[in-house]
Order: sequence, then structure tokens, then C-alpha cells
Amino acid sequence: MGLKLGEMLSLQFVLSPKRRREQLAALREFAEVFRNINRCVCIDIYTNYHFTARYGEHAGVAELIDVELLDALRMVHFAREEGRKLTDTEKRDVFQAHFLHEQTHVVGPRIEAAIVEFPWPLVRAIAMRPLVKFAFCPHRFWFRNFASREDRIERRTAGLRYRSAGWLGAG
Repeated sequence: MGLKLGEMLSLQFVLSPKRRREQLAALREFAEVFRNINRCVCIDIYTNYHFTARYGEHAGVAELIDVELLDALRMVHFAREEGRKLTDTEKRDVFQAHFLHEQTHVVGPRIEAAIVEFPWPLVRAIAMRPLVKFAFCPHRFWFRNFASREDRIERRTAGLRYRSAGWLGAG
């Protein structure tokens, strides 16, 4: 939808075909950053999980992994070793630790860099106010400023509040 809107807004450059092509290329690159963020989040989760499974008890590991995330992953590994399932509360805690970690270390820095590099202020402003549907919630949420870590956390929390059942529950 954003790329189609960009195509329409690019008509403001109809008298400058080169500028129009440049703006549309920049928009495609900007959109690719967001696709890549999802890939990076998956890589980060996978890497942290396996790294902590192997080295989670070594001295100094807390210098490499956020303490909250490290504690959550240790809980997962201990439960696996004990052959027990995590409680809903524990699952929520692990999800929360991953989410806050990725917002600080993966999502936030990539969005900030993309914003600085995107040369189309009007489309950038529109792109930072997306309508998002989370996989775990049937409702859609408008973001006031997707570049804001606090806004991303607030909208995700609102999405969880609407979740009626399952391991994420309310909260």
C-alpha cells in the first residue's frame, strides 16, 4: 500500500522524470529496510537462543547480552533441561525480554538510520504513521511515530491487551 501511495505522490515530480525515478527508488530502498528488519529480528532471536544455550553460564556473557534477555533465555534453557514446559507467565516474560531487546538493538537503530537516509520528507512522515496488524491480535493500530521506541512498545502492549486467549494473554 505504501509503495502505491508513493507512486501517486511521485506525480509531484512529473516534470522531472529523473527526480521522480530517484524518489521512487529511495522509497523502494526504504521499504526494503522494513522487510530486512523482520529478517534481522529472526536472526537475532535465533542467535541469542543458541549462543546462550551454549555459553549462557560463562563469565562475562552478561557483557554481550542484556541481563533481562539473558535471564529469560536461561529460564528457557533450564526448563528444557528439566523437561518441563514454561508457564504462561514465563512465556510472557521471555516474549517481553526479546521484544524490548529487539526494539533497542535491532529495530530502533535500523529505523533511525533509514529515516536519516530517506530523502522524501512527505512520504517519510506518512511512513512513520503506519496502520499495523499484529499476528497475535485481530485489531489494527495506528502508530503516532513508528520511529519512537516508546510508541512501538505502547502499540504492541495495546495489541496484547486485546488478545483474548492463548499464552500471550493480557498484559
